[in-house]
Order: sequence, then structure tokens, then C-alpha cells
Amino acid sequence: MTENYFEYAVDEKPKGKNLLRRVLLVVFYVVFALAYFIFFYSIKIPHVIAMLPFLLLIVVFFTWRYVNVTYEYIIAVGEITFSRILSNRSRKEMLQLSIRDLLEVVPDDGQKPASVDKIYDFRSEKGTPDSYCLVFQNGQEKRCLVYFEATKKALKLLQLYNPGAVKFGKTLRY
Repeated sequence: MTENYFEYAVDEKPKGKNLLRRVLLVVFYVVFALAYFIFFYSIKIPHVIAMLPFLLLIVVFFTWRYVNVTYEYIIAVGEITFSRILSNRSRKEMLQLSIRDLLEVVPDDGQKPASVDKIYDFRSEKGTPDSYCLVFQNGQEKRCLVYFEATKKALKLLQLYNPGAVKFGKTLRY
């Protein structure tokens, strides 16, 4: 591609809330299979139990995607777009911002800045070493904070479009 285009994706790690969702879904699958088996066995229709693997496969297909999340951000033509991808099948654009409208892009120091009304988190996990945050004002004049995993090229592109907002502070891995 061109030099003014950048695309980066990170998978959400199975920690914290995501780990809890995964465990609860596995428990749900086991309880669902047992309830299905016990119900049809108790009413003397055992041949319907043969449908259980197919039914369970359908339930897993439509529910497991919510714990297999990838966050992607694209910098192109002076805009940064954050998307959420579920199981590499469905993409939802979560946020699109003009880079010139950003108030600041700073390394994440672990403390939530005061006077922030809404927080977006597009990192693989909290406390990742390449964590940066950017602050912007949305259409309702509310300050919003976005956590993301930065790379050297991404910060250079952000600085190209908005040099006063970007503050370097960490040595980045990529």
C-alpha cells in the first residue's frame, strides 16, 4: 500500500471479563446438553437425542464468536477507524475519527484522566506495554478516551496529521 496507510489488529486475550465469558459459555454448553438429554430421555423419545451433537454445534457456532474478538485499527487519509471483528466473520466499525480533531495522543500511564465522559478500549488486554490513549471530543461536546495498542508507524502517521497532539514516551515493540 502507500506510505500513509496503516492497518493493525490485536486479538483480545482470554483474561478478566473475556475469560469469565468463555468459562460461562462452556458451562452453558454442558448444562444445555445435559438438560436436552435428560428431558428427551425422561419423556421416552430417545431417538431425538441423536440430534444433540448437531444442535450443540449450531449453538456453539452462533455463541462462541462473542468471545473470539479481534480489534483492528486503520489509519488512512487523515482518519483513524477502530473496528471489532468477531471470529473473523463479522466486522463492526466502532469508531471513526479525524486525526486533526484529536486533542492528545499520550502513553497510557495506568490512570484514568479526570473529566472523561466515555471510554473505549481496543487493546488486547489491560496493561499491555504498547498501550496509548487518545482523547477527543465527540459531537455532544463530551470528552472521550480511546485506549489502543500503538506502533511506531501508527504514531508517526498520527504525528504527520496532528503534530501538536502526539507525545512519545515509551519504547514500542513494533
